[in-house]
Order: sequence, then structure tokens, then C-alpha cells
Amino acid sequence: MASQSSVAATDDRLTREQTSRAAAEIEAWPEWTPAQNTTAPPARDAFEQKWVRCRVVNADDEPNIIRNMQQGWRPRQVDTVPPAFKPFVRRFGDFGEVIRNQDCILMERPKAMGDKVRAHVAGRNQRLRQSVQEYMGQRMPRQHGSNGGTVEEFEARATVGAGRPARFGGD
Repeated sequence: MASQSSVAATDDRLTREQTSRAAAEIEAWPEWTPAQNTTAPPARDAFEQKWVRCRVVNADDEPNIIRNMQQGWRPRQVDTVPPAFKPFVRRFGDFGEVIRNQDCILMERPKAMGDKVRAHVAGRNQRLRQSVQEYMGQRMPRQHGSNGGTVEEFEARATVGAGRPARFGGD
């Protein structure tokens, strides 16, 4: 009998009442939705938009803003967003009032311009892959049983963060 009482004392199983109450609490929990400060208003027709970092370690990140502006991005006008996003309007440097989310501002550009930028970057990456392939072909030492100096197939891959594929090439 002593062994049964010691088993009962260390038994961590839940009773039916406890499990049904826990299940009811879980079902009553509201469904998760992203916080408004991490969502952006819907993009305008014929435009694409993104959040662009504007501050790093309590200093304005002007090089990042300039880099994005060179690719056609401009701060989204405050009067183009729904009223629910008006609390995110803040002043930022010479841009005046912008839609701001912590250290980012909402920027947009026409989709047609984005297509041109993506085509340019894809072409540049294609030329880079081709030059690496040619360089390898010219520098590859001859080995027994090989044509030496020819590269029939070349594949380049890059990853960022936790193994997510980076955009490299026209794909």
C-alpha cells in the first residue's frame, strides 16, 4: 500500500474537470491579430510600399533613406492613408510629416518603376554571374580527364538570416 500512496503523491495528471476547464479557457481566448503598429495601410492602386528604417541607435539613418530614394521610394503622403493610421504621423527631418512606425517610415513608389528597378538589378546580377563563370573558366587548371578551362554549369546561391534565400540573380 505504501507504493500506491507514493505514486498518488507524485502523480501530476490533471482531472477531467481541470482539463475541460483549461480547454474552455483556450477556446475563449481571442484570435491573435498583428498589432496595428506593425501593419501598414493598404497600398494605393498602382503603387507598392514598404517600411524603411530611418533611425539607428538614436541617430537618423540618412544613407539608408538616400539609398531607397535612389531606387524610387518616396515617403507616403499623410493625406493618402485611412484615418486609423493618423496616430502614426510624425515629423521626420526635412520630409515634414510622414507615417512613422518606431524607427521606420512608410515609403512608396509606382509599381512600374519597381518593375524597372527589379529588371535592372536582375540584369546586373546576370552579368555578374556570367563574369564569374568566365573568370572561373579562364583560371581553372587543366586536370587529367577534364577539358580544363570550361565551365558548363554555374550556380550561385546566397542566404540571409536564418537560412532564408537571398535575392540573387533574376529569379
